[in-house]
Amino acid sequence: MIAEIHRLGVSLHREVRRAGGELDPDHAARLLLRAQGAVGSAGRQVVLSLAEADARLDVDDRGMLILARAPALDLPLTRVEFVVVDVETTGTRVGAARLIEVGAVRVRDGRCLDTFARLVDPGHPLPTAITRLTGISAAMLQGAPPFARIAVEWLDFLGNGVLVAHNAPFDCSFLNHELIRCGEVPPTNPVLCSVRLARRLLPHLRSHSLDSLAHHLGLRFRQRHRALGDAEVTAQVLLLLLQRASARGLTTLGELQKLLRSPVPKDHGTDGTLEALGC
Repeated sequence: MIAEIHRLGVSLHREVRRAGGELDPDHAARLLLRAQGAVGSAGRQVVLSLAEADARLDVDDRGMLILARAPALDLPLTRVEFVVVDVETTGTRVGAARLIEVGAVRVRDGRCLDTFARLVDPGHPLPTAITRLTGISAAMLQGAPPFARIAVEWLDFLGNGVLVAHNAPFDCSFLNHELIRCGEVPPTNPVLCSVRLARRLLPHLRSHSLDSLAHHLGLRFRQRHRALGDAEVTAQVLLLLLQRASARGLTTLGELQKLLRSPVPKDHGTDGTLEALGC
């Protein structure tokens, strides 16, 4: 039952996106629930209940389903949905290198709400050095879809959440490049870099690489250098950093963004090249 509700929620968000960000609830019910026989007022109520439970959707004054706006700056951090993403690639240069895996975790108020993990066909040979680093082999990518076939699925998962990554410019650059290549418009969601946040909340650490933070915070990787495994640890790092931010009196998204714009404390350690790559 829970899996079916989740499936319907994902499908509803996708239909609203396909309709250009606005969809009549009765039409949505006909699209999603005809097979279940839930049409008319019953179907409308099911659709509205799904929308109410999904932070990515809203209902406007006309009763139309719409895509929710980006989180307001005064929204309490406990109500913000963060989508923590990690990508694995064939190299480090956007354009020359391509994605081979995308992993993400959606979290809110200290809880994991959902996960996303997809292997991606890069469209060119996989370097052996990448296989050694990630454990992803050419055989594992056989039959994997190109990014164009998962682009809408990724955008649906992201919704209007705050996008988080460890060294966000790296991950966002690759994701946006792939979206542009397949004709999709890159999202304008707020972006939070967990490296920058850690530098301000844990300034005494010499390194703020993901490995260093995981060691300092007592976290373990399920699969290091796999997209979902790294995203899961980054999400745990984020939640612990948010606790520290809350202890300093930072309780809203706007206050967190103000912190990220502030100078790094003087006792900030010296980070190495690996951190610049988000490792």
